Amino acid sequence: MEEFVKKRDLEGLKNYFTSCRESAGDEDLSSLLEVRLRERGLDIARGPDETIEENVRRHLEFALNVCKNGLCVKQTAVQTLQDMFEVSGIGRCERLFGILEENMVQFKQNSTDVLGVFSSYKLEKSGDDDEDNGKRRVSEFRTELQEREERQARKAVEESLLRNRSNGVEGSASPSPDYEMSDSTLAKLASILAPHWKKLAEAMEISDKRIQDLKGQTNKSPAKSSPT
Repeated sequence: MEEFVKKRDLEGLKNYFTSCRESAGDEDLSSLLEVRLRERGLDIARGPDETIEENVRRHLEFALNVCKNGLCVKQTAVQTLQDMFEVSGIGRCERLFGILEENMVQFKQNSTDVLGVFSSYKLEKSGDDDEDNGKRRVSEFRTELQEREERQARKAVEESLLRNRSNGVEGSASPSPDYEMSDSTLAKLASILAPHWKKLAEAMEISDKRIQDLKGQTNKSPAKSSPT
C-alpha cells in the first residue's frame, strides 16, 4: 500500500483493496490508507523547498481522488493537508495557501466542519505575515468562511421555525393562526437568531420534549371509578 501511495497509483490501490477484502475489512483498509496518506504528506512537506508546491499539489489531488472513490473517509484529504501546514514555516505556508484556495469548492463539498477547524489554524499561523498581499488574502478567506457559516446558521433556524409553525404539534393539518408568519418575517427572524443557533437548538430540544410530555399526559385516559 505504501508504494501505491508514493507513486500516486489510484488503480493499484483499488486492486489492492479488492484483493485484500477477504482477509481485512474495508474499515481496516481505509484506516491504514489514511495513515499512509498522512505519512506521505509529512514526508513531502519536509522535502526540498524548490519542489514543495508542485509535490503538495499532486499529493492533495491524489488524496482527493482517493476519497472520491470511497477508499478513505472524506476528511482524510483535509487532514493530510493540515499535517503538511503544521510542519511548515509561515513563509512556506503562505506559498501553499494558494493550493487551499484552488481546492475550496472540493473542500466545501467534503467537510465544512473540518475545513473550519483547519482554516482557523491557518489564519492564526499566517497572522504574523508581513506581506500586505498575504494579509489581504487571509482576510478575504476569513470573510468567506464567516459568510458561509452565517448562511448555514440562518438556514438551520429557518428549517427549525418551519417545523414549529404549528406550535410544536406534530401532524397538525394547519398552523395556529396566532403562530403563522410570512416568509419575509421568517427570513428576518432567522437572520436575527442565527448567531445564537446553538443555544436555541438546545432550548428547542428541551421545549419539544416538554410538549411531548404534556401531550402524553393529556392523552392518558382518566381512571374509571368503581360503582358503589
